[in-house]
Amino acid sequence: DGAYTEVIHTNGGDSGWLNPLGRVDFYPNGGRRMPGCSTSLCHHNRAYNYMAESLRTGGFTGRRCENLNNALNGNCNAGGTLRMGGANPKTGSGLYHLVTNNRQPFSRG
Repeated sequence: DGAYTEVIHTNGGDSGWLNPLGRVDFYPNGGRRMPGCSTSLCHHNRAYNYMAESLRTGGFTGRRCENLNNALNGNCNAGGTLRMGGANPKTGSGLYHLVTNNRQPFSRG
């Protein structure tokens, strides 16, 4: 119904969009280039890899960011965390940064 839209940015500025689009926008590793990838397609596809893993493991923990620049650079100390992905309904909002592993399992918690 669109009441809660979660966006995972993994290839912003290339095959993906960098600006916030949802109620919650996650920027893993800064949202542009993903560790373990060497092609644009790999970076882009990590979004669904992360979502699929989150459904099996319960998600990834993102730290809330004050603005887009902080989300891109990982300077996020706005207070609060939110789980990216997973199957549980959510009510959060804002921009979040998180760091992933370069291969499966991608989640660090």
